[in-house]
Amino acid sequence: MLTFDAVEDLEISGTVVEVDSIGTISQGVVSYNAKIAFDTQDQRIKPGMSVSATIITEIKQDVLIVSNSAIKTQNSQSYVEKFENEITDSNAYSQGVEATTDPVAIAIEVGISNDSYTEVVSGLSEGDQIILKKTSSTGTTKTSSGNSSAATPNIMQSLSSSSRMSGGMPPR
Repeated sequence: MLTFDAVEDLEISGTVVEVDSIGTISQGVVSYNAKIAFDTQDQRIKPGMSVSATIITEIKQDVLIVSNSAIKTQNSQSYVEKFENEITDSNAYSQGVEATTDPVAIAIEVGISNDSYTEVVSGLSEGDQIILKKTSSTGTTKTSSGNSSAATPNIMQSLSSSSRMSGGMPPR
């Protein structure tokens, strides 16, 4: 999806038709110029205008997604952690829980991902509670929990299916 700074409320779709094989380095970041063919033309678009492009490389419908912060990897195997027993205290999602037992590692198979979320192909089910973050002090582990939200980072997530998962480049 392409948006133009100079033309409000204009969004145009397009297709990447060419990407430079040699990148340019600016402040330690390598960038590659890309040419995008517009799917439709608009007279308000002029040569040399700045454009922001969101490039989607793959889309999947009705997938189970997990916050990237929950996924850990060891010896090329991805896994998440959860407690043996489900947390039923609704305050745990915002205040955390004191753990008296260690969480268990659940092996998962991952699919596509973006900057925030990763598709879980197998190993978890909708409704499973997983740990997003652990903190510890003087030998006890405190785990907070919550429904996943972009505004508030939580450390426990109750999984639900996403209607759409896009993998690809973030907006620039």
